[in-house]
Amino acid sequence: MLARISAALQPAPPGLAVLALHGMLEDSVSAEGSDAHPQQKMTPRRLRALLLAFRQAGYRFLSLEESLRPPALPAGHYALLTFDDGYFSTLRAVPVLEELGIPAAVFVTTRPVEEGRSFWWDVVYRELRARGRAAEVERALLHWKARPPAELEPGLEAEFGRGCFRPRGEDDRPLTVAEVRALAARPGFSIGNHTHEHFILPRCSAAGIEEQIGRAQSRLRDWTGREPEALAFPNGDASPEVLAVVRRFGFRLALTLRSRLNPWPPLAAGQTNLEMGRFLIWGDRDPMSQVRAVGSRWSLHRLRDRGRHPAASAG
Repeated sequence: MLARISAALQPAPPGLAVLALHGMLEDSVSAEGSDAHPQQKMTPRRLRALLLAFRQAGYRFLSLEESLRPPALPAGHYALLTFDDGYFSTLRAVPVLEELGIPAAVFVTTRPVEEGRSFWWDVVYRELRARGRAAEVERALLHWKARPPAELEPGLEAEFGRGCFRPRGEDDRPLTVAEVRALAARPGFSIGNHTHEHFILPRCSAAGIEEQIGRAQSRLRDWTGREPEALAFPNGDASPEVLAVVRRFGFRLALTLRSRLNPWPPLAAGQTNLEMGRFLIWGDRDPMSQVRAVGSRWSLHRLRDRGRHPAASAG
C-alpha cells in the first residue's frame, strides 16, 4: 500500500493524457434547475482553472489531428481535450478554449443531432426530478443502462410519455446539424464519431455494431465534409467484436474511459491505437489534484470513480 501511495506522488511520466467531458453547466448554481444531468459539474470558469492547472504542470495541449499524426516533438507531457455526445452546451466552452488557444475534439452521437432529441439519461434525470423522485435517479440510470439497447426508447416512452425525448431547453438539447457543421469549421475544433444512438456497442449484435458506427460515420461525413478518423466508445466499452468492426472502418484512434496515460507518441506511421485511455475530469474537484491523478499509476480518485457515476460514464 505504501509503495502504491508513493507511486501516486511521483512526477507524471511522459505521455498523452486524454481528458473527457460531456455537457457544460452555465454556472455552478444552474445545476439545481438544469434539465440535463449535471454529470461532471463542469462550468466555463471551472474549465478555465483546470486547463490552466494542466498548463502550469507543463502539459501542452494538442489537437485531434496532432494526436492522429503526432508532430516531431520530444517525449513530454501532452494532453487532448475531448467532449462526448454533442450537447449544445459544449459551445459554452468555446470562448474559454479560444481565449487560451486550446484545441478540442467533439465526439458526436448523430441521431439526437439529426432529430433534435434529448439523450436518454437526461430523460431519466429530468422526468424523475419532475415527479419528486430525485433520490431514484442514480439507481434508475444503472437500471436503464443494463437493459438491451433496443428497449431504451420504448421503455422510457412507456414510463414517461411519448414526448419525453423532446428537449426542454439549452441544457438538455443536442447541437443541430448546422451547429455541428459550424463547429467543425472553427479553427482548433475536430469532430469524431460517437455512434448513431449511443448504444453500448458490446451489447449490440454484429449487424448492430456496424449500423451504429456506419450511420454516424455517414452522417458526419455529409455534415462536415470529412471522414472521422477517431471514435469514442459509448460508456467507454469495447470488445474484440467491436474492435474488429472499428478496424474495418479504418479508424486510427478509438477512446475508452479507462483512466490511464497513453504512451508518447500515441501513433507511429501506419499504426492504430484503438483502446486509448481517457480520464473523466470533474468541475467540483481541485484542479491540481486532478493533474496529479492523471500522472499517477494509482490514485484514490480512480478507485472512487470506477463505475461510480453512471451518467458521466454514459457519454
